[in-house]
Amino acid sequence: MHRLIGRLRTRLRVGAIFLAAAVTVASTAVPAYAIGGTVGSISGTVSDAKTKLPIAGVIVSASSPVQDSKATTDSKGFYSINGLPVDTYTISFQSLSYEAQSITGVTLQGDSSITVNGQLEKSLT
Repeated sequence: MHRLIGRLRTRLRVGAIFLAAAVTVASTAVPAYAIGGTVGSISGTVSDAKTKLPIAGVIVSASSPVQDSKATTDSKGFYSINGLPVDTYTISFQSLSYEAQSITGVTLQGDSSITVNGQLEKSLT
């Protein structure tokens, strides 16, 4: 009987150790976005590469495997895209009479706001 109780105690201790290890591993395997928020924002200004003057009416796209969002620059060349899920984006700038520009690898973290500015070259056509 004492032997049986001793084996049960050993099994319980081993089980408790495995449970503690599993809880520790599970709690450290939390995605980066779960530590902070799950959304952020990207904003910036778009200007003429030569004159440095702001460009109004530029369509700015933030594209990722999860979502595509767009904004248009105001009279000061400013844009803002809010509520974007945490991801890595390609930011594209398009406007008539300017060459399109894309910036890849823009990584957005939760609860963050990052600035991505564009400088566009006049189109030759």
